[in-house]
Amino acid sequence: MTALAHPTHPVTRAVDAVRDRLAGVAGVPLWSMGPNETGSTIAEILAAEAQLAELKTRLLTHAQAVDLPGVSAASSVANWHAAATRTTKTAAHRTARLAAGLDTHDLTRTALAEGRVHVEQAEAILRALAELPADLDPDLDEEAERWLLADADQFDAKALKTLGRRILEVIDPDAADAHEAKLLEREERQAETAVRLSVWDDGHGKTHGRFTVDTALTGQMLRKALLAIASPRHRASKGPLGEIKPTPQRLGEAFVELIRRYPTKKLPRPPASTPPSWPPCTTTPSSTDSKQPTSTPAPPSPPAWPANSPAKQESSPPSSAATAKCWIWAANAATPPKPNASPRSSKPAATAKSKTATNPPPTSTTKHAGPTTATPTWQTSSPSAAGTTPAPTTPPTR
Repeated sequence: MTALAHPTHPVTRAVDAVRDRLAGVAGVPLWSMGPNETGSTIAEILAAEAQLAELKTRLLTHAQAVDLPGVSAASSVANWHAAATRTTKTAAHRTARLAAGLDTHDLTRTALAEGRVHVEQAEAILRALAELPADLDPDLDEEAERWLLADADQFDAKALKTLGRRILEVIDPDAADAHEAKLLEREERQAETAVRLSVWDDGHGKTHGRFTVDTALTGQMLRKALLAIASPRHRASKGPLGEIKPTPQRLGEAFVELIRRYPTKKLPRPPASTPPSWPPCTTTPSSTDSKQPTSTPAPPSPPAWPANSPAKQESSPPSSAATAKCWIWAANAATPPKPNASPRSSKPAATAKSKTATNPPPTSTTKHAGPTTATPTWQTSSPSAAGTTPAPTTPPTR
């Protein structure tokens, strides 16, 4: 029955004795036990469970002191306990938290060792004490612990949790309001960061899910919407009510109707692809060279957008006069000359002079507002003396 042949520690011998006595009554029938004795025996078993739980927490604290997890290369006492006793990690970490709380609150540990409180009650008390302000007077902290232990004789763990939230109003009413505001703010902040939704298929035509939302706004809105859809008055508007369905089923059908009612037109759509930007014309003809530059890059060809497409309208080149002239000049500069065409500089000067005399270019003195563009050299004239009108030059013949 024991792991050691000759245990020497009193705790080990006591545990062995308890197991031996319980093994001796494992097959004893209970038909002769009366109602009162049955109830009292169940209460004694609960007290014995509380005593064993307190002893187990002390052993876990001692295991941490002797570095028992380090022997098996475990990262913590909870992980070692889960692996050594085939306990789930959730239960092992819960027991480790209970051991850490009892190590700093002797009154609750003593009550659990005597069997006056259950494990769930002890956890509720320790959780309420942990939520008290950190700068609270130690005497007030001990007084709060005594109040909760006294209430444990009449209330269960759920009621103790509610009483623990208001225990500061009993021991220190002046600081209760500020502490309550901090608790509510922290809970709202945690609720916003703890929003979760998990959906999975079971492979048999049903989809299951779990979700977590904040209670203050989203939870109330969801509950109100589901209750409105699942109300009998709404169901009666669609036809006879028929068989009364359970509330969980009616709420499930209301949730399905709520999802199917959401218009698909309001679903967010992915953004359209960004149209290419047209680069500005940075190369301008030189004012000292009458020839067009030969190293001007050609403008990129626009993409093939569908007809009447918004992206096509957004990606069209700017329509200003300056930019349009810039693109035309760049396109002409990038166009290679024809094989049989002669260069402009080879034309006789007399021909150019004759054409200038017969068809002089009109001069305009009107000033136009707008962006200034570079003027090719064939439209400019050489500077003349002050007070004289510059003579127009002959434009090249294309």
